[in-house]
Amino acid sequence: MNENRSPISKDNPVFSEAPPNFPFAKPKISPLLIVLIFFLVINIPILIASHQNDILISGQGRVGLFNDYAWWALQLTSIPATILFLLWMPKGFSDVIQGLRRNQSLKFYDEDDQALSAFLSRFNRTYFHWAWIVISILAVAGFILGLSVPEQSQFQTWQTAGDFVFWYTILVWDSIFTLGMLAVIRVFISIFYFNKLFQEFKLNVRIVHPDRAGGLSPLGDFSVKIGYVIGIYGFASVAATLSESYVTTTQFSSPMLSNALLPLLAIYLVLAPVVFFAPIGTARSAMRRAKQVFLLKISDQIEVEFQNIRDLDTADAEVISLSLEKLDQLQRVHEMAEKFPVWPFNLRNVIRFFSAISSPFVLGVVSIIVDILF
Repeated sequence: MNENRSPISKDNPVFSEAPPNFPFAKPKISPLLIVLIFFLVINIPILIASHQNDILISGQGRVGLFNDYAWWALQLTSIPATILFLLWMPKGFSDVIQGLRRNQSLKFYDEDDQALSAFLSRFNRTYFHWAWIVISILAVAGFILGLSVPEQSQFQTWQTAGDFVFWYTILVWDSIFTLGMLAVIRVFISIFYFNKLFQEFKLNVRIVHPDRAGGLSPLGDFSVKIGYVIGIYGFASVAATLSESYVTTTQFSSPMLSNALLPLLAIYLVLAPVVFFAPIGTARSAMRRAKQVFLLKISDQIEVEFQNIRDLDTADAEVISLSLEKLDQLQRVHEMAEKFPVWPFNLRNVIRFFSAISSPFVLGVVSIIVDILF
């Protein structure tokens, strides 16, 4: 890009708002209302069927609907989180771009208007492509029919109290897992396009920006919100595992907890950091380059001043004093530059992220302590 071009003005529509083809439109219905409708559509038929089968409360060796803690844990945590996350994510992508522009950390020029529109159009087509829905449906249907149905049919719960409630519940699980897989796919699509964004448009690292992240904190905020969802999934997985031990043994068994959680824990510990750091990897490279270039420029000036002092006549005390003063100033600038951030997030974002992903461990520890005590 030509550095002499003038950034677009605030009157330019690319600066003030997203182009009309940006893949986000404010929902006509509140997201919370959508979650409530989803909750009612799922649970009203199940409540009616469980009432007709007299299995709302545990009895006759079968776990009742109101005693199935995994079901309600998922209804109140991961399912709303998945729906809200899918509704938010296009806006989250837009917010990152708008935030980078607002911080002047991503430079757009007059002639970049069409380039940005083309970039967002590509993101739009990829993000909402029908193939991802088909892939999610087929993959989840294969898993549900091949593994989940045979296992779930053996449980003595409200879900197996009648054919309707059993297959309706299978359909519900299939829909929920499909939404979850679609969310995962779209997260990686967003990560891919963030990297493309930094490759196609100039990233301007604001070294002393007050957000302490080079002006790139909007990208860190996006990663933190992904961390929230991962933490909720982890929490729901622990709750589901605890409930499975209750369904199969009528008690919250810690050996069952340990055996079932081992593969989930391994996946969780690998996936959570990867998803957090992936969107900010390219930005970190740019921040490191900016810091190194700045430090190199200062070092070159220091070398020049040292050379000047060495070549000076030692009798010229005034000139030496001026050179030493300049060296001292350069040294202080160098020390400041050493402290410049190289990650597009700050301490607040790190605390928020690790607090979110540690919540499942808190539930697991509490369950083990309860098992030991009682």
